[in-house]
Amino acid sequence: MENRSHALAAGIFTLLLGLAAAVGIWWLGQSSESTTTYILETRRNVTGLNVQAQVRYRGIRAGKVSAIEPDDADPRVILVRVSIDNRFKLTRGSTAALGYQGVTGLAYVQIEDDGSSIEPLTAKGGETPRIALRATVFDTLDEKAGEI
Repeated sequence: MENRSHALAAGIFTLLLGLAAAVGIWWLGQSSESTTTYILETRRNVTGLNVQAQVRYRGIRAGKVSAIEPDDADPRVILVRVSIDNRFKLTRGSTAALGYQGVTGLAYVQIEDDGSSIEPLTAKGGETPRIALRATVFDTLDEKAGEI
């Protein structure tokens, strides 16, 4: 009889510990930062860019890539969905390009603002705001090398 009570106590302890661990992981995994979603669109390759890649605003980590998918309306267009912290206000003068980290080939999104407009970047009709993804130096070099 005594062995059963020890086994029951150990079982209850294990269940409570597992439940406490699950609640702790859920609580620590919550994100309290508020973000805005933008869509970057390009007809070029996005080689090295992965979901969860960093998005940097003028060199400062500002968000992450949440999805990479082809456009339903035009399959030649690649859409990169990014979530950016609300502390960073994008304007109509904001542009995006891919940057590469060292020799690994992993890419991140670099957002710059040329200062040409202070008007906030908003979309028409409640859609997600879109930013064109500029060509990188490597893309331009590849095109020019082909012409030469």
